Amino acid sequence: MLRAYFDESGHSSDSAIVAIAGFMGRIDEWVTLEERWRDTLAKHGVAEFHAAKVGRPYGIYKGWTADQAARLVEDAITAITAGDLIGISHSVLVQDYDRVIGSHPWFAKKFGSSYRLCYEGTIQAAVNWLRRNPTCAGEQVELVFANNTEYGRSAQIEGDRYSAHPRWAAEIANVSSAAARDVAGLQAADLLAYETFRYTKAHFGSGVDKPRRSYRRFFEEMAMAPPKYWDAEGLAEFCQIVAQEEPELSTEQRVSLIRHLLSMQRRTNAAIDHASRKERS
Repeated sequence: MLRAYFDESGHSSDSAIVAIAGFMGRIDEWVTLEERWRDTLAKHGVAEFHAAKVGRPYGIYKGWTADQAARLVEDAITAITAGDLIGISHSVLVQDYDRVIGSHPWFAKKFGSSYRLCYEGTIQAAVNWLRRNPTCAGEQVELVFANNTEYGRSAQIEGDRYSAHPRWAAEIANVSSAAARDVAGLQAADLLAYETFRYTKAHFGSGVDKPRRSYRRFFEEMAMAPPKYWDAEGLAEFCQIVAQEEPELSTEQRVSLIRHLLSMQRRTNAAIDHASRKERS
């Protein structure tokens, strides 16, 4: 049996980015991670880890120096990467999501919110990892998400739908949620979600391709599934595939959806060209 823990960073209601990320591993891996995690927190004199609060710092980290915060983050990453966990991450630009998906009723109904896109993406990534790895043949995974104030009960309904869906049910034992303050795995997931958020913001906001050292360590020191960073271009390409493969659509509906996506791509390319010309001038 495997277990995966996921947490979010950013809310579609008040943030430019939504990211969901976490780790998957066998139960015995999580037992040893919990031991390392407790030792790490005790070393730094705190009872729990919260990446956003460490990064500022505030709350239980109020008054900490930048060096203190950095040492805690470094030790937390060491505790995570010392084992044999798999990292999984998804993020989406909310404005691009609203423009490409939210602006069309069929896509809006199909995918719901930007949070749901990431939520479903992490579930599918966990299952696909099992399917691609022969050592996991016949295994199931328990999926645990941090309690979510924005998506709330809808997240559990969606999780239950996956647990019962014939395409995914064989590999999913169950989907549940828990409070991050009580679970080391969710606190670890919070760190990867925070770093994914920061990288997505830097990459799409200012074009910074070099990840922060803390984010880079995950990719250098442990197994990571290929991350998904959803911007307008990626969303349009993904939606084209969905529209072409959806069996219940009529030809007229399919053409309408493709035209919508092509229009979104043209607008995006025009905006990029305008920004480039403005920067050169």
